[in-house]
Amino acid sequence: MKILNLTSLFSFQFEGEKFENAEFFTVSPLKDESVGGEFIRCEFGALSYVLTMVCAEILGGKFAKFDTGFLSGESNVGEEEVPLLCDFVRECNCVVISPENFTKSVSALLCELQKVCKFDVVGLRGERLKVGGECAEVLEVLESFDGAVVFTHNKCSEFRGGAFFAAAAKLKNGETVNFRGLQATFVLDSSLKGTVAFFGDKSLTWGFSLFA
Repeated sequence: MKILNLTSLFSFQFEGEKFENAEFFTVSPLKDESVGGEFIRCEFGALSYVLTMVCAEILGGKFAKFDTGFLSGESNVGEEEVPLLCDFVRECNCVVISPENFTKSVSALLCELQKVCKFDVVGLRGERLKVGGECAEVLEVLESFDGAVVFTHNKCSEFRGGAFFAAAAKLKNGETVNFRGLQATFVLDSSLKGTVAFFGDKSLTWGFSLFA
């Protein structure tokens, strides 16, 4: 089975039955060391730009008008990486996607691809998701994520990040902060790389935010 992984961090998020003997291809801002296969790193919130490039190559037509050079630059996905991704999409059996990435634009783009590539789309519990909607003539402007980024979730109560996040956010281990009206103590976790921290609380949903 070929799985196109569009979750942000599969091993942390997915709660469905384990995929046995599956081949993964992941597109995400975060590298998940627990998931093998091909990996393409994209900017936060840029999945619609990546899928538009895929649609341009596989479907052509109305998608051919988009400037793939611009989409590549904004998403940080090289134009040379797109054909490799397209080859996998043409043969994949299933797309796994998490809520923070399942936007209206992404749903519409997956619907267009599904007509040709015949894959299923499932959520974090393995449930089948319905895709659809009209593809926009003009893509939305991407939100800027320059600086310290927080990945929110509701799996447990925590605020932990690595040294690069701590430096970007100007935080010290054990420091108490307020984020989205919630108080938490920052834990420096040397196992985490990059400028993304994890902030958990039962009131939160999956998503990325700038730490401010």
